[in-house]
Amino acid sequence: MTFQFGKNPEYTISVWFSVKSWCGEIAFPLSLFWRNTTSVKENRNINISIRFLCFGFSLEIWKWAN
Repeated sequence: MTFQFGKNPEYTISVWFSVKSWCGEIAFPLSLFWRNTTSVKENRNINISIRFLCFGFSLEIWKWAN
């Protein structure tokens, strides 16, 4: 399930269920992922994800350069 709102910055909230998160990809029951990137045109992206067993929550923020 994904929700998007806002124009600049743009927010995306995702909630998911995946058996691969617990059984295949990640060996820890609780994981935190964080990514902060800037493109050549100074567009910024911040992504924070929390995974617990098979469940996940993600917040992504895009700030577009003018």
